[in-house]
Amino acid sequence: GKTGIEKYYEKILHGQTGYKQVEIDASGRTVRTVNLIPPTPGTNIYLTIDSKLQAIAAKTLGNQAGAAVAIDPRNGEVLALVSNPSFDPNLFIKGISRKKFAQLQHAPNNPLYNRAIQGQFPLASTIKPFIALEGLDSKTITPNYTIYDNGWFKLPHAKHIYLDWNWLHGGHGHVNVVKALIVSSDGFFYRLAVKLGIARIDDILNRFGFGRKTGIDMPGESTGLVPSPAWKMARQGAHWYTGDTVISGIGQGFMLTTPLQLAAATAALAERGIRFQPQLLLKTQLANNKVIKQTPIAKDPVMLIDKRAWKVVIHGMQGVATPWGTGAIRFGINPKYSVAAKTGTGQVYSSSHNRDENEVGQSNIPKKLRNDSLFIAFAPVKHPKIAVAVIVEHSPIAGTVARKTLDYYLVKEPKQQQKSITKHQPRKLTTVQ
Repeated sequence: GKTGIEKYYEKILHGQTGYKQVEIDASGRTVRTVNLIPPTPGTNIYLTIDSKLQAIAAKTLGNQAGAAVAIDPRNGEVLALVSNPSFDPNLFIKGISRKKFAQLQHAPNNPLYNRAIQGQFPLASTIKPFIALEGLDSKTITPNYTIYDNGWFKLPHAKHIYLDWNWLHGGHGHVNVVKALIVSSDGFFYRLAVKLGIARIDDILNRFGFGRKTGIDMPGESTGLVPSPAWKMARQGAHWYTGDTVISGIGQGFMLTTPLQLAAATAALAERGIRFQPQLLLKTQLANNKVIKQTPIAKDPVMLIDKRAWKVVIHGMQGVATPWGTGAIRFGINPKYSVAAKTGTGQVYSSSHNRDENEVGQSNIPKKLRNDSLFIAFAPVKHPKIAVAVIVEHSPIAGTVARKTLDYYLVKEPKQQQKSITKHQPRKLTTVQ
């Protein structure tokens, strides 16, 4: 294996080469066999990937660059790991020509780049459920804490104005934490971020696994970034300002995540803090046909002082896929299952007319400058079976990808369709880079 899952498990897939030691005469003819070591077949591995779910997510992404990750929150099994655009791994089985490899290297949007585990993106508004949890758990706010969101926010004694994505419509009016999650009120989270301070924001993000590798059984995973005043001073030689904290409250600024990290954190939300390491290995089959099931790998849970905070935040996330929620247009409303979700939009360039959660005017902007879209969700709410995170570059369809993924997995109730990978013969592969 040269890349991906095959590289990670190369040692067990490869097996051992056999050899025969013989005695020969002066003419080179074999006289007798001195020693015989038979070859040992490689181990078969079975993946957690649901190939149909993988295909649906890839198909819904279409020709848009992005990534979609689905995880079973009950055990950390990765159900889908899609990076788009992708490539046909069968090109590499018998050796690829320099010309074809050069075409892949220089193709638009870099299909050899695994966005699912290597791409680093701003969290945008998908950060808001995590900050809301910290606000409630630390008693910085209560469920009844309410502000009046008039569409903008300004720090005392400062001139700079921080706009809400809905500023053209005068903001969202009276907003508590539940409504703030439903309508994605920037004004609410600007204020909450200042109340919390960057240290508390960093703490809750770190506890959910942001800013470090998840440990998935794939090589090349990126770490993301949870910035701190010390990081900024070391990296940029500059102090951390309150304004940095303000925009951190809506997932902009220095913060970065991979789609895999975001999916793993969403899975932890679904399980009210119980965390598992994402893994692709379902089971192994030894040469003697013995099957060994992979056991889930538990990680440090997110422990809250006030467990009621989980209920409040998840209640707010349930409102996202309703007629008054930000997920109504792209994800849709009234699915056949209960769902908790959060939308997000990453600004590629800064403009007062190019705000979070707002698609208006995007068609008049060059595609490479259009917003990225993000969507996280888990379902069913009370007994979660799947958690998804989708990030699409320069396109608003993340919610659509998430909806198609959840609909297939929960409504059609498919059987898992695992692909085995063995060492012994060329095989057709679905792309899990």
